[in-house]
Formats: sequence, structure tokens, C-alpha cells
Amino acid sequence: MSTTAQAQQAPHGQSCNVEPVQAWRLASYWDEASEFLAPAIEAYPDAGLDIETTRQLIEQRVWQLWVVEGYAAAVTEIATTYGQKVCTILLLGGRERELWFGQMLEVIEGWARANGCDRMNVVGRKGWERVGAPYGYKPVATVFDKGL
Repeated sequence: MSTTAQAQQAPHGQSCNVEPVQAWRLASYWDEASEFLAPAIEAYPDAGLDIETTRQLIEQRVWQLWVVEGYAAAVTEIATTYGQKVCTILLLGGRERELWFGQMLEVIEGWARANGCDRMNVVGRKGWERVGAPYGYKPVATVFDKGL
């Protein structure tokens, strides 16, 4: 992952960089990123995911970490689903979303295309339907969950 993108000038004269975090650089970013990701993980207590497992999967390069320093973090995964290579945003959290959200999607989508993905998915709560709609995201399924 070598793509870094400069966001358009944000309000108040600030700009945001969306950065993929290489596994070997994780320690430098983890404290802040984990604070942004924790609420997304905690929203699904029955999923069996915790912050340490998230870190391990990023270190093992199973998942990818994306950051907008001071504002947000996201975790993605590339997998084959229904015969298509799909990049899924599994976890996403941050503040002042209007400063970085569109740019983050643009950067991750570009990276996904460069890695041969056919589709993008976002896993999230119902409210993400409203947030994702202006960027072309729409609900396509409902997930039912049961612990075994």
C-alpha cells in the first residue's frame, strides 16, 4: 500500500491526508487509530471482535489500516465474495466526518481498483445508509447473526 492522497482544502484552512498504514509502521499510528476504531468494535459486542484481535489481523496483513491523522481510522479487507473480488470497509470511526469521509472513500476505492477489486462494501450500522448514499453506496442485504 503506497497511496497517500491529499484531501481538498478542508474548512478552517485544514487539509487531511488519507494514509494506508504499512504493518511495520502500525506502532506509530495504533494508539490514535484504536481510539477511533473502538466505538465501531464495541457497537457489535456479539461479533467476537476486540481491539487486540483487530491489531493482530492488521499486523498479519489480513486487514489494512487507513488513517487520517487526528480525525479518523478505517480497516479494510479484500476477499472474494460471490465470485467477485471485494474490498470491504469493516470498521470506520472518527470525528468531523465532513473533512475526510469523501476523500477516504476515494483513496480506498482507488487502492481497491489497483488491487483488482470489482466492488466495494461497507459494514456498518443503519445510519451509514444515509452517509454512504451521496457516494453511490446503497443497502443490498441484511445480515442475521447467531452465535454458535
